[in-house]
Amino acid sequence: MSGTSGLLAAPRPAEPQRPGRAAPSAFLLPLHAFRLLGTRGVGVAGWFSAGQAATSALLYLGVEAPAGEPGRVVTITVLTLVVVAHLVATAGMLHALRGGLAEFRARRIGAGPDERLLVAVDRAAPAFALLYLTWGLTGDDARELARLAALHGVAGGDAADWPAGLDVRVTLGVAVIGLLVRTACGWWYGRRQGRVAGSLAALGEVCFAFFGLLAVAAALGSAWLERRAVVAWAGDLVTRYEGVLSGPFRTWAGELLPYATQAVLLPLMWLVVGALVLGAGSRRRGGSTADPDGGLTRGPRGRCLPVLRALRLVVRGGAPLFGMFCLCFVALRAGVGYAERGARQLIGPQEGPLHLVYDRPLALLGELLLTALTVCLLAAALDLAATRARAFARPGDDEPVTART
Repeated sequence: MSGTSGLLAAPRPAEPQRPGRAAPSAFLLPLHAFRLLGTRGVGVAGWFSAGQAATSALLYLGVEAPAGEPGRVVTITVLTLVVVAHLVATAGMLHALRGGLAEFRARRIGAGPDERLLVAVDRAAPAFALLYLTWGLTGDDARELARLAALHGVAGGDAADWPAGLDVRVTLGVAVIGLLVRTACGWWYGRRQGRVAGSLAALGEVCFAFFGLLAVAAALGSAWLERRAVVAWAGDLVTRYEGVLSGPFRTWAGELLPYATQAVLLPLMWLVVGALVLGAGSRRRGGSTADPDGGLTRGPRGRCLPVLRALRLVVRGGAPLFGMFCLCFVALRAGVGYAERGARQLIGPQEGPLHLVYDRPLALLGELLLTALTVCLLAAALDLAATRARAFARPGDDEPVTART
């Protein structure tokens, strides 16, 4: 009986896992990013190439825009579609990496229906539009259009004052139209689940977010707002206490602020966009990995909650992981920039007909390398953040999930 007593005895309860016991190290982030690049880099390169092809086709279409008011309408439409192409390409690159994420593989078994890429694009549109406008990427598109127009010796529409020269009534009107299209096509998508309805709803969301932010920026800089009493009171208050922060501290803070925004704020915004695309940080509901509040039929609540959950996931991932991500983010830009400069020095003089042959392919190759590494780093950081948040979670906390996109 001594040999069977152990089999008949009731099993002992498993030892509870201590929070943080299985948390991966934040220093594994570069290795995880390179592993993603090696295993899923072909899909990332494919989406990047598709985005570049769509952007080039749209810009060449803008070059052929007629003069006058019709050309201005064509230019605005083309540059707006360029923003949509960049958003879809970014979401597609992250979509191609989802199979290499440990949290995604852990949630796949027994999960509910897949979340379509259009839903992820729709969910990430407001944050991506804010990032696009804040860092002046719209100006880069306008300058590229002007460069192509000058190269072909044509007018190329009116892109010189894009987007600051747009009237607030135009931006507000386009934002309202985008919201109406988004609402109608979102309702249509909820009933039929069609790709056409989903594409139109995502396009309406992008237009609503992009031109809505432009309308808000135009309203903040208008003369009407400057004449308000509360704005005058705030200006007097700032002027009164401006002397308190004068001196060496203000000079030091002014010199440090541009570097802090590039090294901390920009990586944080990209983390939020990536988390919105992947659905990272969403709560489980009915076994599904899709974000319950992030679909095409969501309302105002569904626009705010995914952003808050993405920020919560970044916080729960820990300061070491975020610091490591910021360090790698800045190092990638510096390293690729120096590599491209070194390649140009090896090739030879930056003038003559040979320069026109290799200049654009070399710039495109550097952009491909930087974009692929950045997207892999972004996905790896979110994957580690979700794993660390689950390891540090206490009983009763919401379990972070990387949605199937």
